[in-house]
Amino acid sequence: MTTQPRFNPKEQDALLSEAVHQLKTPLSAMKLRIDLIMEDEETMERHGENLDSVAGLVDRMQRMINDLLEYARLEAGMEIEQRTCDLRRILNAEMVLFDGLAQESGVTLHVAIDEGPLTVRGDEARLQQVFNNLIENAIKYNQSGGEVWVTLRLQGGQIRFDVKDTGMGIPEVDLPRVFDRFYRARNSARKRGSGLGLAIVRIIVERHGGEVWAVSTPGQGSTFSVTLPALRNGGGVSGLDSGEATDALDDALQDSDDDSDDAQDEEA
Repeated sequence: MTTQPRFNPKEQDALLSEAVHQLKTPLSAMKLRIDLIMEDEETMERHGENLDSVAGLVDRMQRMINDLLEYARLEAGMEIEQRTCDLRRILNAEMVLFDGLAQESGVTLHVAIDEGPLTVRGDEARLQQVFNNLIENAIKYNQSGGEVWVTLRLQGGQIRFDVKDTGMGIPEVDLPRVFDRFYRARNSARKRGSGLGLAIVRIIVERHGGEVWAVSTPGQGSTFSVTLPALRNGGGVSGLDSGEATDALDDALQDSDDDSDDAQDEEA
């Protein structure tokens, strides 16, 4: 019996990267042709529903391809820029974009951001990805009428970012693996994703010298937390919406901290 040769991890990543590159071009061509066809009003009247469905599938495949490429680059040690980044400005810009998504999803969004300097040394585009991924997940995989609390604050010599949702939560057995590539929790509604979003978040945060973790209670929701080394100190907490929302956010994050401490006690 012959044994098939096995690829080592570097060869596997190289093969994956090459396959993704080869898929990117035909997918882009498909998207262009579909867009051109959809410009014809008569065709859209007859086949609009089918074309919308196909266009959605192509968009989904393109997002998966982009995630695969991003993950492969980061795993290969892609250089992370080292510049002064104002996390308050980055997060404020993201929240403007997510207001619309929250309204469409029937989710109430609460935001509180520290007033003091919230600067780190790093890659602005990559840090924006971290905010984007965690907030989008909290909104999209929540329930109608649910809530999402977002906070950015100074904590000692670190800047801490938390996103708490009222979604389905994550089973305890799955929680240690949610940041693994291609892993999905068994109760997850994220069946249409690439399975790489949280893995990309983990790599970006770790490449910036930070930490990321999650605590969750099935049926009640999850909190994803990130800490990054602060470049400067400062400030107290100021809500961007109402003071009532800020109080609720503080309570929610206190619950998250308590859950995290309990989990660490169990591990000890």
